[in-house]
Amino acid sequence: MKTITPPVALVLLSLSLASCKSTSNQTGDDLADRARRGCAHTETSFHCVEYLENYDGDTVLVNLPTIHPLFGRRIHVRIRGIDAPELRGDGQCEQERAQEAKAMVREILTASRARLHVEEIKRDKYFRVLGNLRKGDVFIGDELIRRHVAIKYDGEAKPTVDWCVKPPRITQP
Repeated sequence: MKTITPPVALVLLSLSLASCKSTSNQTGDDLADRARRGCAHTETSFHCVEYLENYDGDTVLVNLPTIHPLFGRRIHVRIRGIDAPELRGDGQCEQERAQEAKAMVREILTASRARLHVEEIKRDKYFRVLGNLRKGDVFIGDELIRRHVAIKYDGEAKPTVDWCVKPPRITQP
């Protein structure tokens, strides 16, 4: 069996990817049209993304149009600045509130035809995509906090939260 050296493997991978056709069939005109409509991605934002589903209240699954499918299909995005209750959390209150948050995110993201954007993107401490999720003029994280199904969270030490009360009672760790 012949071993392929890393430089040769890299060249083969590059040629393979270059020969792939995007499943989106985007032409130069399509890309220019996306830019005119405010849908062109930037270094810090993904615009006009396609919502697929959400795992819970603070993690959604999206497709990123015009991005190669290897990097732009079925991408998990963690909503910046919030923490929602866990579906497998401690106690019935947290689990019920988690179901409520999950349903609320689904409702907000499917209720209108407004465009969905992921802004101020970066990688979080677990290397997930982290960003502000905006549907039209509604920032999803802010809306979940307003509806008492999420708390403000900066990604550092997780506070203890009593999800049995509205608004949730937070105890610092």
